[in-house]
Amino acid sequence: MLLFSMIMLASFFHFWRILLLGKINNSIGSNQEVITIKKIPNNNSEIPQKTEKEKALEKIAQETNVRIFTTDNNIETGGSGVLIKKENNTYFVVTNNHVINDINTPYNISTYDEKIYKGEVIKDKNNNLNQEDLALLKFDSLEDYNIIKISQKPLMNNEVILASGFPFEKNLKQSQKLYYTMGKIEIILSKALIGGYQFGYTNLVHNGMSGGSILNEKGELIGLNGLGKYPIFGNPYIYEDGLIIDEKENNKMSELSWGIPGKKIKKFIENNN
Repeated sequence: MLLFSMIMLASFFHFWRILLLGKINNSIGSNQEVITIKKIPNNNSEIPQKTEKEKALEKIAQETNVRIFTTDNNIETGGSGVLIKKENNTYFVVTNNHVINDINTPYNISTYDEKIYKGEVIKDKNNNLNQEDLALLKFDSLEDYNIIKISQKPLMNNEVILASGFPFEKNLKQSQKLYYTMGKIEIILSKALIGGYQFGYTNLVHNGMSGGSILNEKGELIGLNGLGKYPIFGNPYIYEDGLIIDEKENNKMSELSWGIPGKKIKKFIENNN
């Protein structure tokens, strides 16, 4: 009972942290560069250019990420998601569970071609909502959209990654433009935190980018965004078994964004097939 109480308390803190972090992110704004690329120009007037690889990764992210949104009491809420599977004319979108506040809410899904579909939240068959921070939606379309490929390779430290999503801006409206940020993996845990978060990376993830893709250099999905840097309320750095991380390691972990790895996403999809 003590372990269960600790886990439920941590989940409560994590939920309110997400709400408060969203307000803070909105107040500081999301008007950063779409991608920050550190390069030395040939002269002071030259603008750094994206490499062909970066352009290719952006294209994959653009075509496979979707915006998830709804309006509740005139307040816009939502996040991001990834096209993970297709069956006939039905597309499946994986996102974070904390993006989907109510299974009965009619969520809209906007694809890269700016078409909007009515999304349906799929009820988890295995009550996973109390474990990994993952959820599935589906929508029907006659359009031919690309599906993301999940990487089969293990995560590696210092691996270069591209994180994407649709952040909320200063006006509290969600951006209709997909944002990208380059970074690298810095920490890979031997066991997951509450919510399934298991690797930390340097990319800055704003409120609204939860559920967005994390791609490796091959354009494969290695994880989903969901836990941003510097939590302001509660302590999300607790292992799934209830073990609390010491303060020194906790401070180090708070300097990174955290993602749910592809292997957990793959298992979640298979369990809800």
